[in-house]
Amino acid sequence: MRKLLVLGVAAATTLLSAAATATPVLASTHKPLTTSCTDDGSGFVSVTAKGTNFYVGTPNSITSGSAATLKPTQNSTTRWTACVASSGSVQLVQKRGTHWYALTSRATAVGQDVSAETVSNNGTTGTAFASQLWIVVGSSTVTLQNQSTKLYLRVRNSGPMMYQTVTTGLTSETWTLS
Repeated sequence: MRKLLVLGVAAATTLLSAAATATPVLASTHKPLTTSCTDDGSGFVSVTAKGTNFYVGTPNSITSGSAATLKPTQNSTTRWTACVASSGSVQLVQKRGTHWYALTSRATAVGQDVSAETVSNNGTTGTAFASQLWIVVGSSTVTLQNQSTKLYLRVRNSGPMMYQTVTTGLTSETWTLS
């Protein structure tokens, strides 16, 4: 059984515990699922190497399709809100200005960029396609597997390095949620 805990957020923990017992429902790439969100904006996803934290983030000037990158600090471009779908998977979204963006992986080949794409969300509920949903396994340290592609969120083999794009692969990477 998957234990879901996202981003150290108490309200999201309760929501995710309920989602872990939900009957799996797979989202097709053409039929979105409704998500429930906790919009307190207090979560970060990071990897540590040689004593340095690298946070998954988005560009300062974001547009739909922008690549997710590793950044050196916690700020509004590295803060993620967890939204849970009826499948039990998690959509990681970020509000920037008046738009919401979801961490997305559409490519089925390893080594492709993970991007941030515009989604319909109001901070409480939203919609998510399978490519925007992540299966979270673990608690404070986790693996993130894309529901659509079945590939894992990863750091490139040459990394981690600051501002390097985040990718997907066949083997899992351990991420820290804080």
